Amino acid sequence: MNRRLKIYLAGVFLGCLLLTVIPRPFKRVERAEEDARREPQGIFPQYITDGLGRKIAVDRPPARLVSLAPSTTEILYALGAGERLVANTRYCNYPEAATRLLKIGDMRHPDIEMMLQLRPGMVVGTVLSPLSLYERMDA
Repeated sequence: MNRRLKIYLAGVFLGCLLLTVIPRPFKRVERAEEDARREPQGIFPQYITDGLGRKIAVDRPPARLVSLAPSTTEILYALGAGERLVANTRYCNYPEAATRLLKIGDMRHPDIEMMLQLRPGMVVGTVLSPLSLYERMDA
């Protein structure tokens, strides 16, 4: 992957991240000293607030991911999490490996039952998917 594409994907990821926290103010989380000494693969548990305002504790990196949009699929691959991706939408066609994954529908009408059968640790979506979709998944 060339440098220009990586910079573009990083910009898209940061833009999506900003859209999930706006208009809520960003709150900085102070880490304890023992957390700072942990291994470089990440400091867990992580506490995040999702786009719906729910506080979520992530105890470890999710082993199984489902992507609900082509942009999130590309970002996950760019971040090195492509091997954890188990399903995506029918329009996810980049990178090439994304075309070989199980397709769960499109970003507005995914097959929620199929997603639940995959038992993902995290479902990564966008603000372009309808709010009712997230409410149905939460239920």
